Amino acid sequence: MSGPHPHSLFVISEGLGLHAQDIVFPGDEAQAWLTDNVLTEYDMAPDGSDFAAIHRAQNILFGVWANTALLAAEGRTDTELAAYLSRWALLSDAETGAALASLRARGMALYVLSYFHGWRLLDSWLTGPDRNARTRRLLTEQLLAADLQPAA
Repeated sequence: MSGPHPHSLFVISEGLGLHAQDIVFPGDEAQAWLTDNVLTEYDMAPDGSDFAAIHRAQNILFGVWANTALLAAEGRTDTELAAYLSRWALLSDAETGAALASLRARGMALYVLSYFHGWRLLDSWLTGPDRNARTRRLLTEQLLAADLQPAA
């Protein structure tokens, strides 16, 4: 097989997808755009929420989903998995049920691992003054996860 391994592509592409907001809307640009274009359109007053911080927290919490996928692979019961998701991912009962259904779908455990590990890998790699050049490389080159060493 030539080219990058498919699992490496999942990790990089999902990591890039989770970083897209920060790439397209650096700093507080997402907050301003959402406030001006979404909240205003729906006549919603800003409540002081920091959308970038919420987005980052959601990405970090994908680690809980990844852990849950590993626990499921170990054969843990749905009750144990639901309790884990509820406690550590801060999900409601309805959200936990949907998460378990998603995690139990064929092939989704690997995909869920890709989200968190891809986000984490790129979070480290995209840190630094050459962020734009590194983003360009992600979009134009065939890179392996091993190629993405943390920024010095």
